[in-house]
Amino acid sequence: MKYLKLLRYRQWIKNLILFFPIFFGGVFFELKPLGNTLIAFISFCLISSTGYIINDIKDRKKDALHIKKKNRPIASGQIDIFTASLIAVILFFISIVVGITIGKYFVILMLIYFVNVMVYTFLLKKIAYVDILMIALGFMIRLYSGSIASGVHLSLWLIVVTGTVAMMLGSGKRYEELGCKLNMSTDVRESLEKYRAITIKYFLVIMAILSVLLFGVYLKPNNYFDYGLLLLSGILVFNYVYNVIKNCIGEPTDFFMKNKFNFVLLSIWTILFLKKIYL
Repeated sequence: MKYLKLLRYRQWIKNLILFFPIFFGGVFFELKPLGNTLIAFISFCLISSTGYIINDIKDRKKDALHIKKKNRPIASGQIDIFTASLIAVILFFISIVVGITIGKYFVILMLIYFVNVMVYTFLLKKIAYVDILMIALGFMIRLYSGSIASGVHLSLWLIVVTGTVAMMLGSGKRYEELGCKLNMSTDVRESLEKYRAITIKYFLVIMAILSVLLFGVYLKPNNYFDYGLLLLSGILVFNYVYNVIKNCIGEPTDFFMKNKFNFVLLSIWTILFLKKIYL
């Protein structure tokens, strides 16, 4: 189990964004695009776990001071640095081998994603607000990678909506850490000292509103517009915002996996969208 925790397998849910191009493009049930996207998903799970391991090795001392992160395998001493490093190297090369079956452009995007993670880990995570933009960039690279893997063209509005949602999730995560005082020391994340809780709260709400409005704009020209679908999208988004501000649940993975109300809403939303596109 400690090795699964090392991989941060729960974070693999973020790689589901690779399926957005085929889902929104109306080809989710076509064999070739779906098969290629599945391969892409596996590749990104492996390379993202590589990034998480490197991050945990770098931040092991600071993580040991964190109320939640202190239980991670490296910070708690369950897995030594040499073993973790070896696993990271193996995962990296396997991800490249798997990814090359899709094509060189997909591998290039994977490497760009990995460089983005490394720049974030070793440099830009210390800069307030820029760290949120880097998180959003990671989501955008995943989206483009899913498009390359499946061969489905991306709508400009889908790209914009994905960006605003990604920045909303990034700001929600920061608000949890800052507003809910989850850190045992201000040295755990340097950028937190430069954030103001009220500013990040406003940023969170603004990104939430923009996400819903832009999603409505995306639906209209594609003939997918439906008031019920848009209303449900708004409820989904603001349910997240409410839980960030009131219940200190800002980590996207925790929210989407543990919030039962959100799971029900998301299931209904998925059924409505499937009906709109595929039926």
